[in-house]
Amino acid sequence: MADKRTPLVWLLLSALALAAITALVRLRPAGVAGGSKLGPSPTLRAAPDVAANASWFDYDPAGGNTAGSAIQYHQGDPGVLQLTVFGAPPKPGSAPTALIYAYLANGTGRTVELSAQAAVHVTVLHGGTVWRELLIDPPASRTLAPEAQVQVSSTMPLGGPGHYDLSAELVSRGDGPAFTFAP
Repeated sequence: MADKRTPLVWLLLSALALAAITALVRLRPAGVAGGSKLGPSPTLRAAPDVAANASWFDYDPAGGNTAGSAIQYHQGDPGVLQLTVFGAPPKPGSAPTALIYAYLANGTGRTVELSAQAAVHVTVLHGGTVWRELLIDPPASRTLAPEAQVQVSSTMPLGGPGHYDLSAELVSRGDGPAFTFAP
């Protein structure tokens, strides 16, 4: 006699597999704009040991634009690479284009070499949902001395007035690391 639980187990396993596939599809970048032309779905890997902030700005074409940033520091933590992203809304009367820029600061005490595959991946939320993703190439000089910092930037047309949230991560566009320590 067949076990009546077998169809239930098969149904549960199928539902779990579907949920896992759905989660992976949601994690895939929706598309990358700005800084680099990589196509609709580049493979990006976040670099470990890089601390980052969260920032925001409000855009009103009539003026009164505001911006802010938050970062959490832990006293006594070892030095890390610190990635700080900001968005600057346009001035009143200007084209509705924001400047997005990021600083990468080396607090490790060692020289860092950014790989040729390194980039800063910025996610922009507007109205509470992912609105745009930017991939900003690092500067031509890929060496970052201890206590030094570099700035990268891009512009982004805005989707109208409102609140914009930004987050960023240092990524590698392939299988290799985004950075290594110099010997």
